[in-house]
Amino acid sequence: MKALDAGAYGVIVPMVNNREEAQQAVMACRYPPLGNRSFGPIRGALYGGRGYAVEANDQIACIAMIETAEGIAHADEIMSTPGLNGVYIGPADLALSLGLPAMGDQPQEEHLVVVKELLGKCKAHKIAAGIHTSSLEYAQKYLALGFNFVTLGTESGHMTKNASMELAAARGTAEAQRESTGY
Repeated sequence: MKALDAGAYGVIVPMVNNREEAQQAVMACRYPPLGNRSFGPIRGALYGGRGYAVEANDQIACIAMIETAEGIAHADEIMSTPGLNGVYIGPADLALSLGLPAMGDQPQEEHLVVVKELLGKCKAHKIAAGIHTSSLEYAQKYLALGFNFVTLGTESGHMTKNASMELAAARGTAEAQRESTGY
């Protein structure tokens, strides 16, 4: 609720494992009678303008992260939760739940199979599908598969990558290789 009051037009809720948790997320994003969001849109009302309180329930995106074995098992019930606008896949946590090592972009075929299954379920439920990536290659790959949105790394990841490249150039050395964590 604090993120929405601060002006966000959507939230991604991590570790949603079942319909009850998805319903709690939706309720926290909607004003009564559709939810239980408290009224206090300080910056949200400034940013959203006149009519924000009346229009917010139809404009705020509530997106559940599916990234655990339990979430995968309950994907259909999560995705059919009224008011849920989309699903966002956390590939590293998803990999851990599949018994795979977590890394920035997951190259394992068994990971891709689950990602495609979740994408198909999103399409069947007519909700948006998103996924985190840490490279242009994977961002393009997932967009080509039909994802509605992807994130291409993080601000800190991009800053670190650029700083490392420029530091190596200044020193006239090869860029130091870092372990890919997706950030």
